[in-house]
Amino acid sequence: MIKSNVRKRKDILPSPTAQFKFSSADIDKKNSAISVLDNKLLVILECLIILILTFLIFHYRSTATQSTEQLQLLSNQYTDAQNKWDDASGKLQDQIARLKIISNSDHIKPADSEPQSANSASSVSHNKDKDEWDSNDLSWIRDIQSNDKRSLQLQYGESPIRVLIETNLGRITLEMAPIRSMPHTVRYFVTLIQTGFWNGCHFFRNANHVIQANCHRRNKQNVHALRDGDDGKLKETPSIAFQEYDESLPYLHQKYSIGLAGRPGGPDFYINLVDNKRNHGPGGQGPKPDPCFANIVEGRDVVDKIHAMEHDGSAMMILKDWVEFVTVSVLNDDDE
Repeated sequence: MIKSNVRKRKDILPSPTAQFKFSSADIDKKNSAISVLDNKLLVILECLIILILTFLIFHYRSTATQSTEQLQLLSNQYTDAQNKWDDASGKLQDQIARLKIISNSDHIKPADSEPQSANSASSVSHNKDKDEWDSNDLSWIRDIQSNDKRSLQLQYGESPIRVLIETNLGRITLEMAPIRSMPHTVRYFVTLIQTGFWNGCHFFRNANHVIQANCHRRNKQNVHALRDGDDGKLKETPSIAFQEYDESLPYLHQKYSIGLAGRPGGPDFYINLVDNKRNHGPGGQGPKPDPCFANIVEGRDVVDKIHAMEHDGSAMMILKDWVEFVTVSVLNDDDE
């Protein structure tokens, strides 16, 4: 009875072969499903790679286009700036050439023909230092005065500028004309001082009406000051560009006032010893008056000492003993 039951149970169990066939089929199905899934993943991955590469290509093409546009813009801006610079340089060179022609016009001999009008096309016969100033003269004179005025205001402010001349006989203090009144002449004079031009120079002439200063020779300490020639002399004498004048100044050509000698004037200057308006004012020694640009505010006694010194008896009345400028300087507020 027991054996019969055991046999029946064995019949119930599946055979090993049947079990193996079932498992193999199942695995094949699973492998097939995995293979399909892998193929889908590969396709998706390839699509993603293609999309990423496409994005990168468009991105870098856009960046390169922007960079090219920026480079082109910078190139255009540089070209515009260069053109403006060339234009400004050309105009500046034209102005410099024109000023040189005008500043040297006193060396041009007037034409023998009839005087030409201010609007004449010929500029050779026009002498700004002898003829009446025309519209062109007045235009560049205003430009020069405006530039000199701004320069002086930036450097010294609005207060009157004072200059100290230390001589071997004592100290003389000059007060310059107001900047707005004589900007070109004042800037010319203080620029010579700042460059050391007047150090070691002298008063050399003691006439009845003026004491005159120049730089025919210097002391040993300043013998090479502002000299550019092999012989130690200036190749060109610095001068003002035009004869500036302001009739509103109260000390014009009066005793102890300062004027520029020469035409158009400088670097020689003189101290008036009498009222010289008739000789050096409008209609005096030339068609245009000497620039009178400063007044002595201290040291008039030193001027009187110099005027009491002996001269050589010549027409120029040259001092036998020249009065040396030890130093000439622009005074600061602390020095006054």
